[in-house]
Amino acid sequence: MGSLNTAISGLLAAQRALATTGHNIANINTPGYSRQTTILASNTPRFTGAGYIGRGVEIAGIQREHSEFISAQLRTSTSASSESEVFFQLASRVDNLLADELT
Repeated sequence: MGSLNTAISGLLAAQRALATTGHNIANINTPGYSRQTTILASNTPRFTGAGYIGRGVEIAGIQREHSEFISAQLRTSTSASSESEVFFQLASRVDNLLADELT
């Protein structure tokens, strides 16, 4: 029964990976969508008198792929924009304090 369970775990993991691939294909034209990857890991092997026997594979998770460079650029741009906004607000307050009133 052990070999059958090992084979079944492999088939189920492959089925989930194919479902993830189908999800990626279905969302190819969706704005803002980023590809997903199925992460597989081996199940903990079982110890027998002759050594360890594998118990197949499990799905460790599904990870969304993204560009670290683009994420860093987005954080930098957002920070710079916020800094400029605060500078503008403070400069406007100083300008209002020092400006001559129009009559």
